[in-house]
Amino acid sequence: MGFSSDPNSLLILLRSVFVRCRKFRLKLSALKCCFFFKEVLWCGNFYSSRGVSHDPKRIEALINISLPRTASDLMQFICAATWLSSILDFSRLVSPLRNLLENCLSGSSVRTKKFASRISLSDVGWSHEHSSAFYALIDAIKHTVTVSFPTDDLVPCLFTDASKDFWMVVITQVPFDDLVLPFKKQRHEPLAFCSGEFKDSSSR
Repeated sequence: MGFSSDPNSLLILLRSVFVRCRKFRLKLSALKCCFFFKEVLWCGNFYSSRGVSHDPKRIEALINISLPRTASDLMQFICAATWLSSILDFSRLVSPLRNLLENCLSGSSVRTKKFASRISLSDVGWSHEHSSAFYALIDAIKHTVTVSFPTDDLVPCLFTDASKDFWMVVITQVPFDDLVLPFKKQRHEPLAFCSGEFKDSSSR
């Protein structure tokens, strides 16, 4: 997938791709190639001049999912939610669900969905805490944001935060003139979110 801001630049980009394909004797199917699109759905994301957003159909499917009943259901939900990279504070939100899934699969030599489908969550301690975590994550999925592309004319900003158990990083970009304004008046465009949980040696 290639991007350019004008037709001539795109032709130059395409030529470099075709030259490389010829060099390594790669063949392309014309039926599978698309040119001069302003928006493209690729690997579950929409790419456009506005940035990168998730496929609304995928979001709709996730927010309408019912409460998981088996470890297999929970595994599928966690994997699908993890794939969405623009959920703020994701690690903290998903932690109770991940811990429960880990309890379900601990001591097992296999960690497949087929094996997990035999484990009822009600038998391993599904509680109000897990239901709350599930619905909090659903709410966060509803509010995923479009991630912008980095541009040279905007200034990147890095924000970090940590608690006893979790850490989070947010990268944005703003016009240079906004840096003298109060934070709430700055026009931040999100670039990336990253979060994690302190475990083992990192927790010390």
